[in-house]
Amino acid sequence: MLLEGAKVRRIRIHDIRHTYASLAIYQGLDPKALADRMGHSRASLTLDVYGHVFEEQRERAALTLADLVNRADQPSDPLQK
Repeated sequence: MLLEGAKVRRIRIHDIRHTYASLAIYQGLDPKALADRMGHSRASLTLDVYGHVFEEQRERAALTLADLVNRADQPSDPLQK
């Protein structure tokens, strides 16, 4: 069989659809536009099914939280330094 000779694993059409939708969300495609492409009636359905959190997103979120905490420690009025 061709797959065995190429040493790649078998994937289904659904796997390709899932990968496309997940990566489209990751790349910032508008959820409503993606829902339309996927044939979903609501963007919330699309996000529930395909909105995985990738490790890079976790790292960005952690950095953002750290930045917020650091900013909270600093006075907002420059005259208070």
